Amino acid sequence: MKFLKILIYFEISLPIFTLTSSIFHQQSSTTSISTAIVSICEEFFINNSIKFDFIMYGEHSRHLSDVINGVLKKYPKNSSIIIRDMKNFGNWNHILNDSAVIFVKNSTYVHNFNRHAKFKNLYPKHLKILFYIEEPTAKILTKFSEFTTDIPSIITSEYFIINSKKFLQLFTVNHFADGICNQITPTTLNIFFKTSRKWKWELKNHRKFLNFHQCPLTILESYGGALNIESLNLELFACLKAHKSQFCHDLRRNLTKAPNLKLRGLTYELFELMAKTANFTPKYEFLPLSSKNKSEIYVKIWRIPFNTDDPFMHLLMPIYPYEYIIVTTPSEYYTNYEKLLLPFDVTTWILIIIAFLTSFLMISLMEIFHKLSNLRSLHSSFVNVIQVIFGNSVKRPPRKVLQRVVMILFIFLCLIFRTCYQNKLFEFITDEMRKPPPRDLDDLFARSYNIVSYLEPRMFFLLKQKLMPRKKNKTVHVDNQHKVLKFFCANYEDSTAKLGFFMPKSVLGYTNTMCGSPATILKNFKFVDDSMNFGITRNSILYESLSEVIEKLNPSGIIQYLINYDSWVTYDKFDSAVTKVPRILTFNDLSFGFVLWLAACGISVVGFAVEMTEYKMRIAIKNMIGVVVFLSSVKWRFL
Repeated sequence: MKFLKILIYFEISLPIFTLTSSIFHQQSSTTSISTAIVSICEEFFINNSIKFDFIMYGEHSRHLSDVINGVLKKYPKNSSIIIRDMKNFGNWNHILNDSAVIFVKNSTYVHNFNRHAKFKNLYPKHLKILFYIEEPTAKILTKFSEFTTDIPSIITSEYFIINSKKFLQLFTVNHFADGICNQITPTTLNIFFKTSRKWKWELKNHRKFLNFHQCPLTILESYGGALNIESLNLELFACLKAHKSQFCHDLRRNLTKAPNLKLRGLTYELFELMAKTANFTPKYEFLPLSSKNKSEIYVKIWRIPFNTDDPFMHLLMPIYPYEYIIVTTPSEYYTNYEKLLLPFDVTTWILIIIAFLTSFLMISLMEIFHKLSNLRSLHSSFVNVIQVIFGNSVKRPPRKVLQRVVMILFIFLCLIFRTCYQNKLFEFITDEMRKPPPRDLDDLFARSYNIVSYLEPRMFFLLKQKLMPRKKNKTVHVDNQHKVLKFFCANYEDSTAKLGFFMPKSVLGYTNTMCGSPATILKNFKFVDDSMNFGITRNSILYESLSEVIEKLNPSGIIQYLINYDSWVTYDKFDSAVTKVPRILTFNDLSFGFVLWLAACGISVVGFAVEMTEYKMRIAIKNMIGVVVFLSSVKWRFL
């Protein structure tokens, strides 16, 4: 009977004990999981001043409130937390603006997130995503490569906390683990034991490794970009652009094996430095991205706007302002009639005419006021001025000393001007000279130049949106760069063609090579497109790694030296065509003659004042004498 009571008591107590222990175990498990996630948030986000969101997808997670309370309790002021509860996948656009801790039920949610999520800011924010997955570890590892293939390019790193009975595993993905190139491999960063609530190793902010184990990185480059080639003849030029032979195909596949070619430029110099630091093998190619094996990882340099949403590219860093220039055909030649007015500029011609007219008026006025009764003095003064201008002798020199001084100064003035004019005119007539090239963009359009460009999307946008909206000049587009160069060079010697070639500055060397002579650059035109960036394609694992390499190179000043456009050694150091502009005389060249003219003006003014004063005094004295004589005659009559 006593045994029966004990058995009944045990049967009643066992479910209660089991339920109590289960509840205690769940609470303990929940507490340990929240402790682990809070410690990761502290190390990965809060200590690095990274803003982050708490997001839950699917069913409500019992750990979310504990984690949020733990973070807010520990860091009430240093954390910026936005809580989102997304129960479906219908509203993925613009759901993230910062890094995030995401609670999901299974790996399906991770896969959908990586495939469909979009973000507000693509540049320059670099996001980190931490997933807590309640699905058991064994099931996740079998599908790891599936849901980590399409990681959004803006995400620097994705981390995964995977739950199991006794511990939590913190994972990430690598593409170069133990030298296995281009293969996604799950890597365990740390293990958290639920019973002791401790990490197996010290929890540290994980940074991607910099050793690529000599794995090849394909550097894709477009023709005319930042990767430059010296000793490029026309045959190799056509070879890079066309698909004609196996040799050309092999050349485009690997430029480093091309004979007699030397790679230079920003892409080459920078990636050679980065290859030594990060231990990878750079392979330079001119092939388009679509023709390559999807399993490879590429680094491409291209003119990508900072805020672009390109699904194939992951922006790494701005490289340099991409400078565009306008190359024009040589200007027209001067005709002999146009050369008659070339020796002096417009201002000097106006001053010379003013000087001659002023001298003529001064001499004439002095003649008139010296002999008021002689009206022919005006004619004689005009004849004297004309005689002096043409270098003849003065037939009727002035009789007064003051007038002769003014005439001598005027003769010196004419001698200086006439000698300068004759010498410059002889120089211009005996030499063929072109008119000055257009000064700026407005002058280019005022002379009815047509703009030539090739059909590259970014250049087409710049032409239509930035340069041509207020102009009526025709824009000629040719299929590709090689054709537009041939078209431009075919009309290069035709001075009536009036063509302006809008192109990147890096293409100037090819233009000079194909045209056979240095090109004429529009000097006062400089258009800089601040959109040249490194782009990483296909996989974002390179993003943080290459960023760290650049951060290490920055303090040395190497990056700043390389991104300086003018430091690109010899390739872009082609001189512009020197148009022989005639040396036109200006006011500064004839300043001595104008000093003589001012002296003559001063003497004339003084002389004119003296003449007027003398004339008035003579009239006054004459009147006084007349009055005295009249009064004297009247007096004698009365006497």
